[in-house]
Amino acid sequence: MRSRRVHVVVLTLLGLLSSSPAIAQGEVSAPRLARWVDADLPPEVSLGARGLRVGLHLLVTPTGEVGEVQVVEPLGAVIDRAVESAARRLRFVPARRGGRPVAARIAYAYEVGGDPLLRASRPWEEADAHRTLEPALASRGGGSAKATSPAEATSPAGTLLGARSPAATSLAGGSPADPPLEVPRAEPEEEEIVVTGARMGERAADAVVATDVIRRRQLEENGWRTVAEALEEQPGVQVVRSFRGAELWLRGLGPRYTLVLVDGNRVPGRSGGAIDLERYASQGIERVEIVRGPSSALYGSDAIGGVVNIIPREPKGELEADAQARISSNSHDGSARISGQPLAGLGVELEGGRLHTDAIPGQEGPATSASARTQNFVGGAVTWGEPRRNQLRLESDYVRTELVGVDAGAAGAVFDRTQLQELAQFALRQRLSRGIVQLEQRLAYSIYREQYLLDQRGASALDSVEENRDQVAHLSSVLRIEGSARHHTTVGGEHLFEHMEAERLAEPGRRTRSALFAQHEYRPLDGRHRLRFVPGVRFDLDSQFGHQVSPKLAARFDLGEDWVFRGGYGHGFRAPSFQELHLRFENPSVGYAVGGNPHLEAERARGIDLGVEGVLSDAVQVSGTLFRNDLSNMITPVTTPEGQAMTLFTYDNLATARTQGVESTVRIAPLEGVSFLGGYTFTDTWDGEHRRAIPGQARHRVTGSVRVEHRPSRVVFVLRGATSLERKYYASAAEGQPEREIVADALTLVDARVTHTFSRTFELFGGVDNVLDVADPYTIVFPRTYYVGLRGRH
Repeated sequence: MRSRRVHVVVLTLLGLLSSSPAIAQGEVSAPRLARWVDADLPPEVSLGARGLRVGLHLLVTPTGEVGEVQVVEPLGAVIDRAVESAARRLRFVPARRGGRPVAARIAYAYEVGGDPLLRASRPWEEADAHRTLEPALASRGGGSAKATSPAEATSPAGTLLGARSPAATSLAGGSPADPPLEVPRAEPEEEEIVVTGARMGERAADAVVATDVIRRRQLEENGWRTVAEALEEQPGVQVVRSFRGAELWLRGLGPRYTLVLVDGNRVPGRSGGAIDLERYASQGIERVEIVRGPSSALYGSDAIGGVVNIIPREPKGELEADAQARISSNSHDGSARISGQPLAGLGVELEGGRLHTDAIPGQEGPATSASARTQNFVGGAVTWGEPRRNQLRLESDYVRTELVGVDAGAAGAVFDRTQLQELAQFALRQRLSRGIVQLEQRLAYSIYREQYLLDQRGASALDSVEENRDQVAHLSSVLRIEGSARHHTTVGGEHLFEHMEAERLAEPGRRTRSALFAQHEYRPLDGRHRLRFVPGVRFDLDSQFGHQVSPKLAARFDLGEDWVFRGGYGHGFRAPSFQELHLRFENPSVGYAVGGNPHLEAERARGIDLGVEGVLSDAVQVSGTLFRNDLSNMITPVTTPEGQAMTLFTYDNLATARTQGVESTVRIAPLEGVSFLGGYTFTDTWDGEHRRAIPGQARHRVTGSVRVEHRPSRVVFVLRGATSLERKYYASAAEGQPEREIVADALTLVDARVTHTFSRTFELFGGVDNVLDVADPYTIVFPRTYYVGLRGRH
């Protein structure tokens, strides 16, 4: 394969025809190919025509779709018809002027049998630095403006020719002497792909279901070491820390109602219903996607409050290595990663690291308020094939976490507590793309092991050792068919097997769950104003509780280029956990026992949300969402007499709950290199069983971050903070008396960080976490922490 082979030749960008004078010069970026479609030709024709080009004139709309196709350099009727059909299904990152997408006409050379996106050996943003463009763009009022980079060059994605081309001069309707405008290097976010909202890759800007993304650049600039740290200061998200780790709340619902995925795969190891998000180090993460609201129509159980999908990094281009080390007043960590493509079509990556955080002493006595945590991780992956045509990826990783703390028991007993957690994961993924059809298949296996030791100081009567094992095997297949510009259909199926062994289970937990799901995207209105509907449904058959049907309906309306309205309604469910089904624990000395209920049914939920996002000016963007979730058939503890001297605590489907509120954000970029992101969330909750608000959930939460970049000195400063207001807790009272309501004080956390980049190789950073050095009696907050570190790349 020739790395410099030319596949696409862009001769010029044409302005939309109009009699208005030329537009004023401004920031202009050219359309860039985002999705390739092969021409559907008979094998004998395709083989003979491979490498030949058909000259086209395309109209690329502001949405990146191809509105018009004209063959100007034909190869023959059969080939021309196939190429014209394929060209209509190409997708581009649209041309932009002043940051806004605009329509553009381009002269485009379609090469038969050649996908330019497969040839790229570097990320988009690096490849763009080598491009040469001379486009002519037009506003709605007409006119044209030219743009060119300093010199002509080639890139892995193709060759873009300047004004020396006679066709470029005549088609543009101008002359080579016209004053040029430099086409800036496009930001990666403009063509960002997200997968969580649709289970297949789609441009974030086009997603019907709103998806918040924490990108790789943000992880590095903010110094977030784990997914938990990245999420806890995001708008509309609450991370609660305990001795088990960090758990996630979305839209007022606890961690058992949020589904956590790693590259689309379920993971085991819930403790108290929560996945510990500290488990996932940021070194190997490309981005974190957050979808709020019921998503069971695509993902099944647990996806009631929303879905968090952790997307790993993948090799890009030449061999590269990066490593970082950090030391602070209460922690130290280091990690390294190497990845690249040593051979054409072959990608390899290997990473590893260690994170350690000291324990937080308690206010009184020997007990600790937070455990010391030591985490070691190692992982690797191999990819083979062409990423947008046929690619295999095999990956595995191992995480070992040790939590050490001190607990105070009754009658002055003191216990040394040690938890050893191990997680191993293996996954195989295949992606196929042929014309209008995309297929993605996954096979994943994970095993989680936890050993829990309590060692009583000065005695052994209350010593205990427990071991839990949880295994999950997951097979899924998703097929997407883009039948036309107005109809896209996604269908799929998956099979889940889970097995758990634990000392406190009356019997090992085993379950299988099979599911079929489908959704269809319909675009009845396309153009400057766009309307899309996405109905969907999923059928789950579970060996424990039977079947469950989860429908949904989502819609998106684009009012011009600046405003987007979204709405969605869906059902969700949560399957009973093995502990709720099979738990068995007795304490005869106190006279009680705890037992599961094998006859439990799934919890059910219905949710609705309405949102809007828009551009108030070139510097200000806003968004807001109204949401409501109603839960029924919820599993709750109940008591029943067991014999004459024993009380049994068990579970039943009796409770109800409700959460509703508002999520809003504002983004402001008043000056070059200066930006502000603010968020406000109002959450109203109601526990129907106890007739009170859900404890621990902040009624008001305010977040904010300021980023200042001084490009000449290569310095970036980030200041971020979050305030939680009106958190309610409830204290037990004497028998027959109502519970006492406690409203916690406001909790405000502020972090600051500065980064100085010396070159493409080295970066020095330092900062302060919990600048105000606040503490909180209801959740774990680490004291003020100073840190400094160094990152290197090659």
